Amino acid sequence: MRVFIIIVGVLLCIGITVFVFLPAKNADKFTDIIDIASSMSKSHLYIKKKVWGMTAEDQLILISNSPERLYSYNKQTEVIYHGIEPFLYKFQGDSLMVYTYRKAAIPTDFHSDIRIVQHEMSSLERDSLFAHDRYKELGFEVVSR
Repeated sequence: MRVFIIIVGVLLCIGITVFVFLPAKNADKFTDIIDIASSMSKSHLYIKKKVWGMTAEDQLILISNSPERLYSYNKQTEVIYHGIEPFLYKFQGDSLMVYTYRKAAIPTDFHSDIRIVQHEMSSLERDSLFAHDRYKELGFEVVSR
């Protein structure tokens, strides 16, 4: 009986180790990429989202000029939003309107014909947008709630 308990314990330890330390399928890729295409200037921006962690508690959202799916980012050329927070956007003309709790820094080496306009919103504003799907009526798209 003692040998059985030891074997089960060792197998459980191996299973937990594999689960915790081996990367999940597609761990090195962005989970979502949204192509924002301007009909006026023919430019593209890409909103990229990556979520990870055992309970999906970590999140990174980028606004990038690159459609690259492999997970990496450049602080000099991409707009970076860290953390779990709401991220809504609306594209009008050649302006990408972003609504989130905190504005991100626009790097000096980020260049695009599409203008990024950031709006900070409070949790009350967020709740108001999501109440009865009001954000849909206003033409917003949701990347993260």
